[in-house]
Amino acid sequence: MPAAVVDWVTEAGGEIDGELLVLRRTVSSEGRSRAFAGGASVPATTLAQLGEELTAIHGQSDQLLLRRASLQRDLLDRSAGSDHQQRVAEHRELWNQREGVQAQLLEATKDSAQLVVRREEAVLGLELIVTVNPRVGEDAELKQEAVRLENVDELVEATSVALAALQGSDDEATGHAQSSIANAHKALSAVIGRDVTLEPSGSQLQELLILVDEVSGQLRAYLAALHVEPGRLEHIQQRRSQLSELCRRFGGPTQSLEEVIAWRTAAEELVAAPEGDELVAQLQARIDELTTRLNQLSAKISGQRTKTADQLSAAVTQELHALAMSSSALMVDVSATTHGPTGADDVAFLLQPRADTTPVPLHKGASGGELSRVMLALEVVLAGADPVGTFVFDEVDAGVGGRAAVDVGLRLARLGQQAQVVIVTHLPQVAAFADQHFVVVRDDDASRATIVELDSSQRAGELTRMLAGLADSQAGLAHAEELLVTAGQMKAQDRA
Repeated sequence: MPAAVVDWVTEAGGEIDGELLVLRRTVSSEGRSRAFAGGASVPATTLAQLGEELTAIHGQSDQLLLRRASLQRDLLDRSAGSDHQQRVAEHRELWNQREGVQAQLLEATKDSAQLVVRREEAVLGLELIVTVNPRVGEDAELKQEAVRLENVDELVEATSVALAALQGSDDEATGHAQSSIANAHKALSAVIGRDVTLEPSGSQLQELLILVDEVSGQLRAYLAALHVEPGRLEHIQQRRSQLSELCRRFGGPTQSLEEVIAWRTAAEELVAAPEGDELVAQLQARIDELTTRLNQLSAKISGQRTKTADQLSAAVTQELHALAMSSSALMVDVSATTHGPTGADDVAFLLQPRADTTPVPLHKGASGGELSRVMLALEVVLAGADPVGTFVFDEVDAGVGGRAAVDVGLRLARLGQQAQVVIVTHLPQVAAFADQHFVVVRDDDASRATIVELDSSQRAGELTRMLAGLADSQAGLAHAEELLVTAGQMKAQDRA
């Protein structure tokens, strides 16, 4: 089972039993539908993706698609094998890359004048910013220092008062916090031995002495550092003015220093980037390089398509001869055309009804029944190259009858040896070749439909109804039984 399918189902919470995955969609009488994969509810789009990975569905619309040149080219590429398909995918990727570079070249050429102006503005702006050389957070630091210098006298006075209250002055032995706490601690220490309940208080007083000493040290260090350098405040004010001017010019909506530095980074990248003429030259060189690789790859793709076209023509023609088109031949024509994403080839499927006629395109020379058989022949030939394990044919035998219908049934049975094949048909000649036969049965009021598997005896009755329109026709029953026996013999001979 493809890895992509396993991943999708697992992510949806569904379960895969070995190689068995149950996909289900229910539609209520109100028209509402629900999709399930591995027992888990999934979006309908996921169910469609899973179906595309696991099945190939062919209906009458595919016969119309077969007339399209793009589908014919895809079928030829599929027949050429995985290496060729990878080469085509690589060509498409290179083509898309070149398209992108060509768009860049057009933009660079169109905006070259604007780019010159922007570069000049970036150079002038960088000169100013580099001269000031701001750094992140500098404006906040300068503001804080300016406030401190503007209030230095008050700060010195307040700090000195606090320090004196904690430790006193040099000529003051008592009356301050440190001496008072020391006296209290000394008094308690003398009597703690007589009452242990005083021990916590003694310990806390000791901690207070340590804390007062630490705070006093911090205040003394602050006072020592709190000196006014001559001209420092004026220098800070000038620096803040320079930073404010940068923020106004380059700070963007927030007028912040961070925006100024971001502008500088962008401007440096713009100035360092190649100039207009140099950029155009670089882009053109890249286009030339991609064009060379595309031409080389396209030549390999064309050669493989031409080789595969001959092989596919012969193989499909052989299948058509077995589908009651013994005088017809399919010819796959590969011709040169304008270079595009998938190469430089036009691919056309031509049908030659008889050896003495001129091959004509399918959309001009093939009937609906012939298109059905061409589609079936192609699928039989390409079955080994298709990664899916289930093929669904919805009335692909439309427009076919008689001996041709028997041949269609045999080819479908042969395809069923390589993959699971599900067929929706109204032809008894085709149904007789099935290994299992199901019928859709509606209730009397047509409100509900059920799919029922038929056993061997029921199959004869259903084929009788399909042949004669009457389930109890004895002549039809004899014909149906003969048809089942003949189909069984033909399948056995084909598999031998």
